[in-house]
Order: sequence, then structure tokens, then C-alpha cells
Amino acid sequence: MIVPRHVKVPGDGGAPTTFTPTLRAVRENEEFRWLGKMSTPGLFSGEHAFELTPLPDDRTRLVHSELFKGLLVRVLRRMLDQTERDFVALNEALKKRVEAAG
Repeated sequence: MIVPRHVKVPGDGGAPTTFTPTLRAVRENEEFRWLGKMSTPGLFSGEHAFELTPLPDDRTRLVHSELFKGLLVRVLRRMLDQTERDFVALNEALKKRVEAAG
């Protein structure tokens, strides 16, 4: 499994944001989870997760989620809305790629 040392998120019309996440869980073929946060505790953090569940007929369900916490969540709402749109696009691209390979 490849584990990222740094994550780069495209900026909304500006420069990308790069951060170094803290791994929370790495369970091959089951779960990959990290926590990204600001240096000041309680301001802003996001726990990002990919969870895999086996299904019948040699299929897998992927649940891709992020939970944001902290005082700046409301202030950063517009940016987080864009983040959600980016994740939806990522999920759609991944789905197409997996279905094309299958």
C-alpha cells in the first residue's frame, strides 16, 4: 500500500494547499484514514477516510468520507463546499476507471 507523506489539495482559483496528514488507520483492503489539521488545536481538522466492504459477485463498496471539526468550519464553509464537489468528481472518475477495468 502506498501511503502519502503529503497531500496537495487544489485551491479554489488560487494556489493549492499542501499538508502532512497523520495516519489514523491503514488496514489493507479494508480502510485507509488520515487526519489533517492546523497547528493550533481546535481551529480546524478534517478526518478523511476510504472504507472498503466486500459485496457479493466479487464487488466492493467504497465509502469515501471526510469529517470536519473546529472553530473555523463555519468560516471555511465555502471552501469545504468546493472540497465536497472535488471529492464527488474524484469518486465519479474512480468509478469509471474501475468499471472500465472490470
